[in-house]
Amino acid sequence: MSLQRAQMPQDFGLARLRTTTVPTVTPGAGTPAYLAPECYDAANHVITHRSDIYSLSILLWEMLAGERPWADCLVMELGYKVVRQGRRPPLDALDEERCPLRLRNLIQQCWEGDPRRRPAAAEMVKCLALVQQAGRVGQGRLRVLGDGRVRRGVHRVYTGVGP
Repeated sequence: MSLQRAQMPQDFGLARLRTTTVPTVTPGAGTPAYLAPECYDAANHVITHRSDIYSLSILLWEMLAGERPWADCLVMELGYKVVRQGRRPPLDALDEERCPLRLRNLIQQCWEGDPRRRPAAAEMVKCLALVQQAGRVGQGRLRVLGDGRVRRGVHRVYTGVGP
C-alpha cells in the first residue's frame, strides 16, 4: 500500500519474462481463490503471465466487493466451480457506482477461460487509467464493518501478510 493508501499489487508469483515460457512442476502453485483455471490442470506444465492477469482481476473484484473471493469454498469445490462450471465471483452484486461498466468489462475479459483471450497487461493499465480519470470507482461509499470500523471507497484487501 502506498502512502496515499492506494492498492499496489506487485506480483502473484507466477509472472515470468514475456519472451520466456518457464515450465513448472507445480501448476497449482499459488493461492487457490486467485488461481487461473489453467493452473488447476495437472497436465498443464506451462503457466504464463496470462495467469497473473486472471489473478489480478480476482484481486480487483475483491477490492471492489470488500470481501474475499470464494470465502465459503473448499479448494476442490473451488477448482470444480472455476474450471468445470466456468464460474467467477459475482459482478452483478456491484452497482455502476462501485464498478463502472468499463471496469466490469475489463474484469470479465480477464476472467476468460482461454488465457490467449485475456487482455495484455498494457491494455489493463490503459483501461484502469481511464476509469481512474473518470474518478468513479467507489466514490462517496461508506461501509460499516462487523467490528464497527467505517471504510470509504475501495476496501483494504486482507492478504494474511503483515500486521
